[in-house]
Amino acid sequence: MTGLLDVIVIGAGAAGLAATRALREAGLQVATLEARDRIGGRAWTESSTFGFPFDRGCHWLHSAKVNPWVGYGEEHGFSMYADPDGDATFVGGAKASEGESDAFFSAYQGFVKRVAEAADRGVDAPLSDYLDMGDPWALSVAGMVTHGDFGKPLEEVSTLTYPGHDDYDDNWFCKEGFGALVAHYGRNLAVELGAPVRRIAWGGQGVSVETSIGVLAARAVVVTATTGALAAEKIRFDPVLPPEKVESFHAFPMGLYNHIALLFSHDVLELGPDAYVYTRVQSDEPSSWISNVGGTGLTLIWVGGSLASDLEKAPVESALEYGLDRVAELAGNSARAAFIQGDYTRWGQDPWTLGSYGSLKPGAAVAGERLRRPVGDRIFFAGDMCHEELSGSCAGAFVSGLEAAKQVIRRLRREAGRR
Repeated sequence: MTGLLDVIVIGAGAAGLAATRALREAGLQVATLEARDRIGGRAWTESSTFGFPFDRGCHWLHSAKVNPWVGYGEEHGFSMYADPDGDATFVGGAKASEGESDAFFSAYQGFVKRVAEAADRGVDAPLSDYLDMGDPWALSVAGMVTHGDFGKPLEEVSTLTYPGHDDYDDNWFCKEGFGALVAHYGRNLAVELGAPVRRIAWGGQGVSVETSIGVLAARAVVVTATTGALAAEKIRFDPVLPPEKVESFHAFPMGLYNHIALLFSHDVLELGPDAYVYTRVQSDEPSSWISNVGGTGLTLIWVGGSLASDLEKAPVESALEYGLDRVAELAGNSARAAFIQGDYTRWGQDPWTLGSYGSLKPGAAVAGERLRRPVGDRIFFAGDMCHEELSGSCAGAFVSGLEAAKQVIRRLRREAGRR
């Protein structure tokens, strides 16, 4: 990779891979740099932990009707299937009555409706403003959103970041793993691994990118680092970026969302594959999880925010014991006898993401457009926070990568036309 390149793509997650492929298919000379020793970013499937595909990051293919990964998986022979949408609600360790279960879903749906109506009116306010604390299921709703959706308290999330499109809950799964889909997509793309970017100089005509493997020059650069990494200045810009651009990084702080993964010898709750568990809670704790993932006996308990952070600082056994206690509350001590092994994901300790995914903080409504806006007609941005409709998802990252590539192609063609 010597001489002047057309484009440098920073990051080989879904956004970076999508941008790379589109740019190369347009005939451009592209170098793609990835800090990790693998591609995929937060879409990461591995089989060494449990002996079968385990998604350490992305797992749900949200918004299946508009999610490009669903079609990609079907086209390339992956085992794709719709979320069976089975569930059970528990109160005090026992299955809830039909009335109690209906009351829980009514509380959750009422919350979502109030938030969606506010967002439709352009209201930029904390999600907590729309939680009915007088409802006996209020803390369970808060637990779902804090631990299962954003990885942060409702007070820290804007109404404008909540999924507003009708098909968000149309979820699919991939038996081989979501990360396996992304890895397959990028399998033939040349990516320079183990090459973190330290500095981007853009004071001249093009850009100069300083990496651990040397300095590369190009006409343009596509940056797909997380808002967490950008806000922490993992990549320095010279000259510094405009203040409103820097502010946009801080407007989407990273949430912390991890999985306590517990493998049991069988379906200990006898709810069938991919069944959701909802519980009434009396404090700020997880109130939902998924059991018997893909029929494997694996349970994933979602933990977010300060609890997720505290568990990251403790030995993994602490997270597993916490998770086992929660399952045993419902399935009895037989669950402990059926427990085989477990693990705990630690995205807050990942140096390249500094969290799981971002979300818009209250009062920062203009930040989305500013985050997506190029700088100097040569620095372009892509990633899960750069897509307005699919924000916070692997699908959103993919589509934003394609959109950034189109912007770059148009810019370079304009430049060529002026020569």
